[in-house]
Amino acid sequence: MGILINAIKEYMMNDSLFKIRFKQVHLITVVLLVLLMDCSITRAAVLSTDTKESIQLIAAKELLERVVPGISEQFILQIIPSDNGKDVFELESRSGKIVLSGNNGISIASAFNYYLKNYCNCLYSLWGDQMKVPKNLPAVLKKVRVFNEKEFRHFFNYCTTNYSGTWWNWNDWQKIIDFLAMNGINMPLNIIGTEAVWYHTLIDMGFTDIEAREYLAAPVYLNWQWMGNLEGSGGPLPKSWIDSHEKLGRQILEREQSLGMTPIVHGFSGVVPRIFKKKFPDAKIDMKPEWGRGSFIGTATLDPMDPLFPKIAKKYLTQLVNRIGSSHLYITDPFHESNPPVEGDEYLQDVAKSIDKVLLEVDPKAVWVTQDWTLRPQIIKSIPKDRLIIMSLTGGKCDEYKDWGYRFTLGQLNGFGGETFLHGPLTTAVENDFAKMKAKSPNCVGTGLWMEGIEGDPANYHLMLDLNWENGAIDLQKWIAGYSSRRYGAISASVEKSNNELINSAYKRGSKAFSSIIASRPAVFPVKTGPASRTYEISGGLDKYVMAWMYLLEEKDRFAGSKGYQYDVVDLGRQVLSFLAQYYQRDIAIHLYRKDLANFRKSRDRFLTLIDDMDRLLGTNEHFLFGKWVSDARSWGTTKEESDYYAKYAAIHPTLWGQDNPNYSRPNWSDYGWREWNGLVGTYYKHRWEFFLKAVEKELEKGNIYQECPRDKWGRLEFRGDKTLNELADWEWAYGEKLPEMIAKPQGDAVVVAAEIFEKYKKVLLSLPPVGPEFGKLFKEGTINKERTIVPIDAKIKEAINKQPYIN
Repeated sequence: MGILINAIKEYMMNDSLFKIRFKQVHLITVVLLVLLMDCSITRAAVLSTDTKESIQLIAAKELLERVVPGISEQFILQIIPSDNGKDVFELESRSGKIVLSGNNGISIASAFNYYLKNYCNCLYSLWGDQMKVPKNLPAVLKKVRVFNEKEFRHFFNYCTTNYSGTWWNWNDWQKIIDFLAMNGINMPLNIIGTEAVWYHTLIDMGFTDIEAREYLAAPVYLNWQWMGNLEGSGGPLPKSWIDSHEKLGRQILEREQSLGMTPIVHGFSGVVPRIFKKKFPDAKIDMKPEWGRGSFIGTATLDPMDPLFPKIAKKYLTQLVNRIGSSHLYITDPFHESNPPVEGDEYLQDVAKSIDKVLLEVDPKAVWVTQDWTLRPQIIKSIPKDRLIIMSLTGGKCDEYKDWGYRFTLGQLNGFGGETFLHGPLTTAVENDFAKMKAKSPNCVGTGLWMEGIEGDPANYHLMLDLNWENGAIDLQKWIAGYSSRRYGAISASVEKSNNELINSAYKRGSKAFSSIIASRPAVFPVKTGPASRTYEISGGLDKYVMAWMYLLEEKDRFAGSKGYQYDVVDLGRQVLSFLAQYYQRDIAIHLYRKDLANFRKSRDRFLTLIDDMDRLLGTNEHFLFGKWVSDARSWGTTKEESDYYAKYAAIHPTLWGQDNPNYSRPNWSDYGWREWNGLVGTYYKHRWEFFLKAVEKELEKGNIYQECPRDKWGRLEFRGDKTLNELADWEWAYGEKLPEMIAKPQGDAVVVAAEIFEKYKKVLLSLPPVGPEFGKLFKEGTINKERTIVPIDAKIKEAINKQPYIN
């Protein structure tokens, strides 16, 4: 076998332009894949960061075929030297073909993407493609060479793998990896399959099968388990999941490496099962306090100074390298979102040395990758500067460590929990924060995207990814015009006007946490949706979103065939309806306090009908289907029981989030992962509002105004604060057990439905003031029974309810 592989490689390396027919390439690929699969499981460790040029050329050619089937015959791929150690690609025409050159597979894939965008006016996207590639490919009249100043380009937050990717299968991952490669990503986080690493580590430590699986949480929580926040919540994890995701994690890593990526894997810093305290009574194990403000039982951390630490660490890291693989990059964050058991700098320095010692024993080329979310200088400065990389999640802390001498990347965290809220700091991102930071510190060597979910905001992510290959500032107007032309298929004056409205509203708005009235747990005066959310706001004014939607729909006949256009008319419409709901909901409160039962009912019905219309709009596009999320979850089950189990947690996570502490009264993270999706809007959010407003109506029928109970520390009504909310809580917990029927595939024409709904609401939308109702300013911080909360400001409440209704 080794002789065959070497012969194939030698043949391809001698053909400098890689001028072999695709059938030959395909044959070689099949042979290589068979050989790889035939090797033992430790083969994953053999595929190093120095992936041979021949393998990268094969991987790049196969990427071309997946993205545009049949196109690879019109291209010549070749490897060229790096530019002083930095990535580079070139494009030119030669002998009737397009030559894509790069120093690795990622650079070649990026050259292909550059060609698709700039010569074919196409856009390959995770949020709707527009891939009308000309049959006769345009020539590259003048050679193009693009150099990349950034050594590292990172993608994925731990949380992304659950808020967005819990149920992704290999087909999903193939598209995502292709997309990342085409956009220059070379350092993705890969934590898929860590559950198998832990399972076999614990079995090796003498655990039984059930003990090992009880340690592992339900799939939607796994990333928080790896970060040391929770343990085993929703477990035991089925063995079929463990086995399938060991395979999936290895597939992902090998595909990424074959393109020249160096994926980051999850290291070991001492988090162990709580049962270790019983199994190893002499070990120094720190039992952590509850997490999620009490909702989850605390985890356990083994002291890195304890003799047991190197034993378990070595077993874990060896299993990791053997079962999943490694590119020598290990994300390692001791005491993440928690406190060390011992105070003082010396202890933290010893912790770093102990962890590092074992890491080097398993992988002598190991490099630490550490997040700056919980920054501990004493640990960082104990590791040699050439063996640790600091990953900035938001860019906010970089000035603190920019002069320490450690390489670091500049990050963007543009969304919490996968919330569907149209936003993005495009107006400032175009200034290229990396270039500005690089001028301040040569230690800044790259960028990273750390979104918790990637359900929305395609313009933001496409811009940030385009910046991967830009070494300076870019013009936003020029960029967004090109982006829209590629996304929809042509330049348009109406689309330009739509973009200008968004540039002055949604695209000025960065940040991470937002609210939706529809997705909020009901109240007469709601304040926010999730615990980390901001209060309700309409950045830039409602009129800008309405006009942007109207201008976009002016091209409904011309661009209806573009999946990107279909996505955008639904997403922008969703956002407009979401904002409109703020006005409608306030009218309900105004009529309630006037004790006007007839108009209360009219405003309530109007609000609930709006929810129905949003649900219908969302049902026309595959990216907004809760039924698909649940269906994808079920697909991982090997039995009906397993499928029901996955579906249950697929429903719990974006709604109540979860809770495993029986001694606590509420799931504090509830609605943290809210999203306006078809099915979720129509069967969960609508039911909550119907149930609550029915109780309010019953009181009003008696001549009473519903009296709101005290609020939690985030301003939301206490989870079980009164009889109505207690009954609602029971229903919410039962929702995942008996999920209603929901569509898993789109229904209706997205563009037609969007146009119909716009016309239905056009008159009222154009009549409303740009600034919506006040919510957060109606309350102030206070305490109840020594617990922090918010309390109403009577004068502000009175002012709000004495205003005229927004809708006659």
